[in-house]
Amino acid sequence: MKFYSNRDPSLGKLSVNGESYDRAWLLERDWDFADNQQGVEFELLMHDYYIDEWNNHNKSMYNPRQRSLAIHGLHRLPNIKKLMYPEFYTNVSTDQNNSVLYIDRGKPDTLISLSSGSWVNTVTRNLLEHQVGYMLDKVTDYNVISIIEDYTRTVDNPILYDSCMYDGINYEINSTTKLVEYIKNLIPNTNYHILADCKNGHSSCLIAHELGASRVLIQSGISNCEYERELKQFCRPEFDNRYNLYEWNDLRFQVLLRQMHFCKDMPDKFKSINSIAEVTPNCEFTYVYCDKDESLYRYINSVTDTENVNKVPLAPTPYTFGNHYITIELENSGYFDRYFSDSW
Repeated sequence: MKFYSNRDPSLGKLSVNGESYDRAWLLERDWDFADNQQGVEFELLMHDYYIDEWNNHNKSMYNPRQRSLAIHGLHRLPNIKKLMYPEFYTNVSTDQNNSVLYIDRGKPDTLISLSSGSWVNTVTRNLLEHQVGYMLDKVTDYNVISIIEDYTRTVDNPILYDSCMYDGINYEINSTTKLVEYIKNLIPNTNYHILADCKNGHSSCLIAHELGASRVLIQSGISNCEYERELKQFCRPEFDNRYNLYEWNDLRFQVLLRQMHFCKDMPDKFKSINSIAEVTPNCEFTYVYCDKDESLYRYINSVTDTENVNKVPLAPTPYTFGNHYITIELENSGYFDRYFSDSW
């Protein structure tokens, strides 16, 4: 896979922890992301590229300090147990290098939060990002499990891992099936309810199907794994007849790279939220989004209301950051309270 840019990246070398990387490789190499070393090199060069892009064009969407900390902080991920402030969460049990937090209250219902999170935020904030970790203490009528990627494997290949949970969360729990088995063993014999967002939107529905979940609430999520169609918006084949050249995009394109690697043999019936809902009739799927979210409009438009799929638009508010991050809005507006109460 090769990439293009409207301008050449800065020439020279990027030096990280004694290793030297050639910036020109970003556009010259035919990248194979199944190769771990290439995955590391490409990720570091891309963060370096973004720093240069921000400094040259003053694009406020990029944070150069955060990118620089990510470049030089990747090596910290194997020591991830030291990254979470132990007082941040209360009354919880931990597992899988703190990538799983849970409370078993002996309730008949279990809420499973499949958080998107980010290894970049983890190393720059020195904190594991269980995005809705507060649910552990708040939703007292449920047992609660919060699951994120175990970033100890991300250091091996940050392009592919986190895998958006298509490949589970670590090298042992390395599939949706194994993750489902893990959940059932952790808190067995309950009704399962899933809360997910962003890059875990589609994979959370796969997990719901295998788990036999009762409900799934997806916030501003990726809605399918039809990566061939989505890749076309990044592809510029006219630049070179020998290759499809792709323009890099930080979030959505990484999701597509992971889907290309982990979902290439996905049966049609599991390729979208709607197709999964069709073969999972006893589960209720709710897709909530901001109606001004341009970043995921293709994914939003691909979701349709059906008998067990509810598509819920929100108007922008001061708490719908970037018209994409809507968790705070759902909390402040009481949406979560209504959803997780008997009055829903």
